[in-house]
Amino acid sequence: MAAFPAAFPAAPVSTVSAVSAVSRAPACTPRTQSLAIDLGEDQRAAVQALVEARQARRARDPEDTSFLSRASSLFSSSRQTDLCAIVDRATNLSKLARSGVLPADLVQTPGMSYKRLSNAYSIPSLVGYGFTWPHLLQLGFDVDDLQNVSSDEFRLLRVTAQELLRDLPLTGEDLVSMKLQPHVLRELKFKFDHFLELKLKKEQLCGLGGMMSVDDMHTYFQPTQRQLSSMRSGANAGTGVEGAGCGPEDPAASRRSRLNRAKDGTLSF
Repeated sequence: MAAFPAAFPAAPVSTVSAVSAVSRAPACTPRTQSLAIDLGEDQRAAVQALVEARQARRARDPEDTSFLSRASSLFSSSRQTDLCAIVDRATNLSKLARSGVLPADLVQTPGMSYKRLSNAYSIPSLVGYGFTWPHLLQLGFDVDDLQNVSSDEFRLLRVTAQELLRDLPLTGEDLVSMKLQPHVLRELKFKFDHFLELKLKKEQLCGLGGMMSVDDMHTYFQPTQRQLSSMRSGANAGTGVEGAGCGPEDPAASRRSRLNRAKDGTLSF
């Protein structure tokens, strides 16, 4: 009996063709692009959307969504509570910070002043919260407040003679009343020219109630003879040995006084 012919004879498979087909298949290369999600732009977009939403909410209902109301809701159930009352209670500044209240918000609050803040908080606390010298000036910081500022607090505020003379109506009497030690004045970058600019008299600088001794004056400020001659004496200034002033009128007395200390502990110049 004859074999039944195959209806669909199988095509011969070439080994070379199979290998070529495999070689032409795309290779599975590792993915070089990171799969990590970049949240930087998303975060910026989210923050911007949040800011815009808050602005729109404040525009619709400024009373309920103002920073005053947000701070009040944190510390009191009464909607009448404002930041002035919160400060008067010396509320912890960290709570104010958590509520989103910034130093600029306090500066812009009606009725807020430096004296009000200083009654509740120390300068180191205010600086730690974010207050700067310009903030204090905006709150009404004046010459009278300088007497309660220590040398360490001047450092915290980054205040020097330049800021004091530029931003405040400081006089020679004000500087004397601050009772700053000579090395502190030097640290604040005061120079002898500043004393002349403030029209300090010789007895104010190194007399009985003066700011320093003549030794300290020469040590820390090293005035020239021209500068010393430019400094005026008071009406009752003495010779620098027995009087209240520290500038001699007699050159011979000046030479003698350099060898002997005056009764008030100063030396003549």
